[in-house]
Amino acid sequence: MLEMQIPPSTTVRQLKDQLLLSMNAGLTSQEKDLNTKNLAIIFAGKALQDDHSLQECLIRDATILHVARSREDSSTPTHDTQQESLLPGVSTSKSDTESDHLIVTREQAASLQCAFYGYCRESCSDVTAVLLRFACDKCGGFVFVVDPITELDTWEDILDGGKVHGVCYKDDCDGTDANLIFKCAAHQSRGQSDRMHYLRQIKLNLMDIACTTCGDVKTPVITFSCDPSHIMCLSCFQQYCAHLLAERRFTWVANLGSTARCPFGCADGLIVDPHHFYVLGRRLYENYKDFAAEECFLRSGGTYCSTCGAPFVDESSNFFTTCPNGHRFCRKCGDIAHAGECDALPPPEQLAVSEKARENAHSRQTILSTTKPCPGCAAPIERNGGCMHVICARCKKEFCWICQTDWGIDCMSRHWFA
Repeated sequence: MLEMQIPPSTTVRQLKDQLLLSMNAGLTSQEKDLNTKNLAIIFAGKALQDDHSLQECLIRDATILHVARSREDSSTPTHDTQQESLLPGVSTSKSDTESDHLIVTREQAASLQCAFYGYCRESCSDVTAVLLRFACDKCGGFVFVVDPITELDTWEDILDGGKVHGVCYKDDCDGTDANLIFKCAAHQSRGQSDRMHYLRQIKLNLMDIACTTCGDVKTPVITFSCDPSHIMCLSCFQQYCAHLLAERRFTWVANLGSTARCPFGCADGLIVDPHHFYVLGRRLYENYKDFAAEECFLRSGGTYCSTCGAPFVDESSNFFTTCPNGHRFCRKCGDIAHAGECDALPPPEQLAVSEKARENAHSRQTILSTTKPCPGCAAPIERNGGCMHVICARCKKEFCWICQTDWGIDCMSRHWFA
């Protein structure tokens, strides 16, 4: 590991000179011909120009660079030429387990006009700026130089899984395609597997547009897909989504699933990628996934038993169906199987029947987990604070919540207010 303190005003050529001096003792006889002309310093998919300073290349503290033999001068790469440099100082490593990182807070990202944002679930639990990098599609390495002619021609296609063309400089790799990789800029990278999902509807508020909810001017913001786009600041968007989740008012869209619609009701104003709901936080996002899965289940023909709430799929066209627990009921009205015809319900009402059954099942589970049966009449009783002396509203029996026996002096002395 080689470490060097490099001032921001250092040019790329000067950095090459210092690297060659530092690396000279460890070079093999075949590598002795390395010089500033046939050495390439690669950063973010580009070979840096010699006359540019590190500051002009936007290279800041703790940024990893990749060093390789330039293929313009030689088609044969040096032995293990893929080296990484961490600034400051420059630390070179002969492995590809590291990846470049730039520690940037959200406030700094706004001042630096970082255009890419994502939600870091593993380390930051927050929306952070993300760094765009290119990984060779063949070897997975980051020593890849992008063809400047094609890198921006099909940006949307690339974001949706397309490839970027260029040249991989890693030993024994002739890869010509790369994948876009996004990494959190707010914490030090943990290696190649440390990747984030780019949230394309979170953008810089370059025009200083006020949030449609609170009226404040903030950045970054959420932009809905309507034209022109309505925007919300991230804190308002988080509250908006939490409100939709609490009232189960997410919108179902065939190609998107359960999503949030523009609060102004724009027909084309949607959140097109559900990963944006990461902003809800880990717990509420898990609730959102459960809700979305249930909605998809119902929309795909799934049914909840109107008696026990068990979910199942019956692909037959029969009016009556039987759940896995043996309860037979009418799939149109939700009642137990009955004689005679049943008036058909329109699809929204059918969904309402299944939704009601699902809610009933959840209610039963909640009652079982938060209540205790009265020892006198077995009625479920929920204790909502207070002491352990409970009086059943149904049979008036007085008993101890902890012991489940008649209330007495012993209970009072041991755990009256436990």
